[in-house]
Amino acid sequence: MKTSNSYGIRVKERTQPVKPVAIPLANEDGSRLVKTAAKRVISRHKKVIKALADR
Repeated sequence: MKTSNSYGIRVKERTQPVKPVAIPLANEDGSRLVKTAAKRVISRHKKVIKALADR
């Protein structure tokens, strides 16, 4: 199922469920992983974030 709206955002269903992984935030490596993942998500979904901000 692919849908799009007036902002040009397409929503796709996931093919497989994504299982959560425990990341220990007490050490430096865990927090670095979270920050890197956040930067990756922000850069990958920049258009969606912009469309939601302009809404």
